[in-house]
Amino acid sequence: MTDKALEKRLLIYFHALARHEKMNALNYLKSLTTEDEPSNEKLLSLAGTISIEDLEAMEEAIKESCEKVDKDEW
Repeated sequence: MTDKALEKRLLIYFHALARHEKMNALNYLKSLTTEDEPSNEKLLSLAGTISIEDLEAMEEAIKESCEKVDKDEW
């Protein structure tokens, strides 16, 4: 397969993805390169990739575990 044909095929599949899936694909492709980018860009590329359900579960776990004071701990 030529590079041009490969690019065309990749674009067909890419266009069929939802926006968050496109971001995941982009992040994956970036991870395959050796290009170094500033760490803040790497972090920002992950923005929006955690589902609402997972965020709510994390928030609940924090409320249950981190907001309690054990007076006898110290």
